Amino acid sequence: MNCELQNRETILLIDDNPLITKLNRETLQLHGYNVIEGASISQGRELYEQFEPDVIMMETVLPDGNGLHFCRELRSRSTIPIMIVSKLNSNEDICAGHNAGADVYMPKPYMPDMLVVRMEVLLRRIRWYSESPGLLSGGKQYESQI
Repeated sequence: MNCELQNRETILLIDDNPLITKLNRETLQLHGYNVIEGASISQGRELYEQFEPDVIMMETVLPDGNGLHFCRELRSRSTIPIMIVSKLNSNEDICAGHNAGADVYMPKPYMPDMLVVRMEVLLRRIRWYSESPGLLSGGKQYESQI
C-alpha cells in the first residue's frame, strides 16, 4: 500500500443493507480510508463513542429509527462531518437532511467514484478549516468593525 494512503481518516458507516455496506467499505478502503460499520442507530451510537471516527456516513432509513434524528443528536454535541447516503431522494428529503445537520446528502443510487469524490471534498474542507483557526475569528473581527 502506498504510504500516502496509510493512517487516513476513519469513517463510521451506518447502513442496514449488507450489499451497499460491502460496496462502500471496499470502495473507501481501496482509497485508504479506515472503515468501521454498524447496521443500526444503536450500533452507530456505540461505535461513535468507542472509536471517535473522523466522519459519519449513514442511511436515514434504519431498522431502529430515523437517521435524521440521530444526525440532529450528533450535531447538537459535535462538529463531526456527516454524510448522508439515502434511498430517500426527493428535494424535501435532501433539504431535511441538510436541515438536520448533514454536511453532504447523496441520494442512492450513486457511483462509487462519486462517493470517493464527495468524501474527499468534505474532508478537504474540514482539514482546511481546522488548519486555519483564525479564519472564522477574522470574519467576526471584520464584522465588529463595521
